[in-house]
Amino acid sequence: MALSLFTLPYWYAKQYKNTYYAYTNKRLIVRSGVFGISYASMEYKDLTSSSVSVGFLDKACNTGTLRFVNPSAHGRPILFKYVENPYVLMKEIKDYINQNDIK
Repeated sequence: MALSLFTLPYWYAKQYKNTYYAYTNKRLIVRSGVFGISYASMEYKDLTSSSVSVGFLDKACNTGTLRFVNPSAHGRPILFKYVENPYVLMKEIKDYINQNDIK
């Protein structure tokens, strides 16, 4: 039990340190990993829905999670977790997509 109390925060801290989010002119990209780095991406043309969720602790820190869904991705959405000002960032991404007429 004591080992898990130590390792769980360590894993989260290690993954958080290696996590980066980006949006380009064609896609959303997430880079993350604890030991090895992996990438996940989704093109805007495949994006079917998006949402913002802000939990109880997120409200205190002004953070939230952005969720982007592609049904052909076998139920694996792209998540931008613990981003600051999540509603502002979602609006910025949606404005970018609409402004550049990507869909």
